[in-house]
Amino acid sequence: MGKSESKSVKVAFGISKKAGNAVWRNRLRRLLREVYRLNKEILSDCNRSLWIVFSPNNLNKKVNPKLLFRDVKPDMIDLLKILRDNI
Repeated sequence: MGKSESKSVKVAFGISKKAGNAVWRNRLRRLLREVYRLNKEILSDCNRSLWIVFSPNNLNKKVNPKLLFRDVKPDMIDLLKILRDNI
């Protein structure tokens, strides 16, 4: 099996334009990537290719004008654990 065929987890983050302006959406995307990077070992037992698309509905600029790492981390970790248990 070559590098292009290796089993791995791919992650994509989709954020609606209704969530906030581009600066806010990009910050959220960066925070989600960082939470995943720090916690990707949760899905280390996955032995097949998997794509995760995460689109948070409860996060928007009106509710969280100043988005922080601690606002994003718990939901993302819960999602990763649910995925691990259902794979």
